[in-house]
Amino acid sequence: MAINGYEENELSTKAKTKTQNDISDNNRKIISYGDVLGWGFLNGSYALGHWLFGSNASANLMVTASFYSTFLTLLLKYTVRERRPNGEDRLSFPSGHTSLAFAFGTVVAIEHPWYVGILGLGIASFIGYSRIVNNAHWLHDVVGGMTIGASYALGIASTSRGGSLSILPMPTIDSPGMQLKIAYHF
Repeated sequence: MAINGYEENELSTKAKTKTQNDISDNNRKIISYGDVLGWGFLNGSYALGHWLFGSNASANLMVTASFYSTFLTLLLKYTVRERRPNGEDRLSFPSGHTSLAFAFGTVVAIEHPWYVGILGLGIASFIGYSRIVNNAHWLHDVVGGMTIGASYALGIASTSRGGSLSILPMPTIDSPGMQLKIAYHF
């Protein structure tokens, strides 16, 4: 499809190049921290700190949410095999950095006052944003990772406190694909 004389592929390349060029070297350095933070150091540090000085329940929630998020993320990466925007490999969907980051951010939001939760989710959002800006993931990869990490943290926390979370995949009637029915009981 052509838009204003440019092919769609050419247009997206020009937009991406402009975005990449608009990021100063200073900002690029700051954004590169998102890559390192997304390796799970935050999750591990949180769990270790809570095992040593705080609540074992909080530490166990972090470890469990991080483990299940990582497991599902790797399963999907090797099943879907989507190419990254930078062409590096075929392990783009979903973003592992983002799924771990949102497991961290959601556990922090659940276990601590709202202002600490906002900080945790802000850090998770920064990590997801950095993966897009660093050209390692598409937007839907990051949204997928965010959904996985947050869902596992919420689901495990709710079931460990006596609540129940049900996620039911259902076929759609009027279009191809699936939909999810999510029910939470307090």
